[in-house]
Amino acid sequence: MNANREYPYGLFAGVFRGWWLVACLAVIALLVYRDGLPDLAREIAYASLPDIEESFELWSRLGLATSFTDGLPAALLSLPGAWLVDRFGPRRVALYGLPAVVIGYLVLIGAEPVNWVMYLGIALSTIGAALGFSWVPAAALNHWFHRYKATAMAVPLFCFGLWQSAIDPFVGSLTDFLGWRIASAAVGIGAVAVVMPLAWQIRDRPEDQGLYPDGTPLVNGDTHPDYTWWEAIRSRSFWLLVVGDGCLSAVGMGSLLLSGVDEFGADDPWGIGHVDTGRMVASTASVLVCALIADRIPVRYVLTGLASVLAGALVLLPAGGAGSGFGFEVLLGVALGGSQAVRIAARGIYFGRRNFATIAATGVLLVLPFQLVAIPSLYGLYDLSGGTLAPLSLAFAGCLIGGLGYLLAGPPEPAPSQRTLHAGVSRRRGQVRRVDGVQDRGAGAIFTRRTVFRGGSANTHP
Repeated sequence: MNANREYPYGLFAGVFRGWWLVACLAVIALLVYRDGLPDLAREIAYASLPDIEESFELWSRLGLATSFTDGLPAALLSLPGAWLVDRFGPRRVALYGLPAVVIGYLVLIGAEPVNWVMYLGIALSTIGAALGFSWVPAAALNHWFHRYKATAMAVPLFCFGLWQSAIDPFVGSLTDFLGWRIASAAVGIGAVAVVMPLAWQIRDRPEDQGLYPDGTPLVNGDTHPDYTWWEAIRSRSFWLLVVGDGCLSAVGMGSLLLSGVDEFGADDPWGIGHVDTGRMVASTASVLVCALIADRIPVRYVLTGLASVLAGALVLLPAGGAGSGFGFEVLLGVALGGSQAVRIAARGIYFGRRNFATIAATGVLLVLPFQLVAIPSLYGLYDLSGGTLAPLSLAFAGCLIGGLGYLLAGPPEPAPSQRTLHAGVSRRRGQVRRVDGVQDRGAGAIFTRRTVFRGGSANTHP
């Protein structure tokens, strides 16, 4: 590599080193992704069980244990994991957390179906993934990118979306050929061979390598927001983003329930909604497409547009017919999948790098009450009205409130401590400074300050 840490020749000539970090994190995510129990460990655990007709009790016990890892406990674990990332850096947290996931895979070798050893393997994998990796990719990439923040965060999610379509046949073929114990050993050894060397490639910030975010220095006079956790939760934009995210996720979950009404009929109105190919494909593709758009226009407009897409899906749901059903599936996939990376990237755009993981994890926890309220509310409204029109109207109103929350968040602004610092510097130098506005450029939003001086030097202070 040359002095700028760019590859001078071949396929990677001129490529910013941060994209190599994106690729490393995408590969790691395939083995340890999900805040709760990693999907690969879950599939291996289920492969160890006898046929469901032979032992329904074992399936129920393991199903309860694994579903527990994906709910509130996993979300609560992710908050201290986010604090650790902000305190010690993504690299150090990954180097201590990823071995726990790998050991969890290896512990499954000695497990009998649903015994304490299997629970230990599940616990190790869950704790390692939630504490040691859940916020590592987002935090590291938030440090390395400004202009392409959303795209960088979307690549691991996009790769995992592709992997989800292949994980079931992969584990099925592996366990059929090797048996579930040897398959677990193979996955554990493979994780050691692949994950740990890649984890050593993680670097917390581009400045550690003598680089700049995106590979280019800031223009003199430009700066980015840099909030503490306390400053963020006291800001108006933080709570408006929480309202937008809460409405979007709650209405999305409610839409799946309402589609279950049409699928299973009134006798089982809240049965499991069917998993359809159209929605999965649309969700996976939109992760990357919406992130690319969010890096070019203000992120609040992209999120407002996704809330509008979800509202359009709700309009199609009661129409009936194959065409309307397919349109609903695609629009729902676009709204839910497209918002994944954009919503996390928005925290970095609005609040900067200092406490990004803790701020983002706090926002995720505050979204959970919206989801917990959505299901019983829609369920009760369906029972009271005897149809889907009333709950659909409530969900549609939620889309409007969420979109309005994103719009009212406004453009990113510097933190109060940054504004105080600028004011103090200007007063000390006898300078009179006027802020003419904010240049709002999507995920690369920066604050352009035009300064008028009366005496003193003409230097600006970012």
